[in-house]
Amino acid sequence: MQDQNSTHSMSPGIVLRHATDPDELAACFPVISTLRPALKDVSEWVEAATNMAADDYRVLAAWDGGQVLG
Repeated sequence: MQDQNSTHSMSPGIVLRHATDPDELAACFPVISTLRPALKDVSEWVEAATNMAADDYRVLAAWDGGQVLG
C-alpha cells in the first residue's frame, strides 16, 4: 500500500501530491471550480474540503511547482 503522503512523478516538473492544508486546497480552487461551479468562492471550497477530510476525503492534485494543473 502506498504511503498517503507519497509523491508520484508523471513527467518532468509535474508531480501528483495530495493537497493537505488550507493553502494547498486554495491552490486547487481554480480547477475545482470548473468541476463544481456551484462553489461560490475559495473559502467555501477550503471549508468544505476540510470538513470532508474528517470522512477521509482527500484531494489528489497534479502540481507543476506551486500551480495545480488538475
